[in-house]
Amino acid sequence: MERYNQLAQAFAYTPIRVYGVYKSRLEANRLYRGHVDQPTAYGGLILGLRGSARFTFNGSNSIEVSQGKAIIGGYQMRLELEVGETGCEYALIHFLPEDRRLPEATLFQKAHQLEYLFEPSMLQMVDELLQADAAPGEMAALQKKSAVLPIACTCPSISALPAET
Repeated sequence: MERYNQLAQAFAYTPIRVYGVYKSRLEANRLYRGHVDQPTAYGGLILGLRGSARFTFNGSNSIEVSQGKAIIGGYQMRLELEVGETGCEYALIHFLPEDRRLPEATLFQKAHQLEYLFEPSMLQMVDELLQADAAPGEMAALQKKSAVLPIACTCPSISALPAET
């Protein structure tokens, strides 16, 4: 519960900027190595929607994403995805803290495992966020930014992976 409170505090006191919202479908039994050679440019909130995949950060820290399981963080980390037998569908919200020097912002540089209550309202929130991301203008940017917090707040259980040594 302490880690959940730390992440809640990070979201409460660290302004973030949303850089993109995506819904991706990955083929079954495949290995995706898109960020093995080049670290991720953004942190993210990854929500498992269907199927499963194992996200491995920096070659050693693995987190499974599936329906009701998610990841937050992962900024400047090398990433490899191993997809399960049924494929994987997930939503990804790319974000960065506006000031990465803030103490709370350092939490987004690690990968944190989350669990969330998967229900139709979550899919609706993701779809609304995708629509806001596709729209131009400042109001759409504000909609994107404000929609991330309710999604993050649906995650009642958080456990952090150990820091890299």
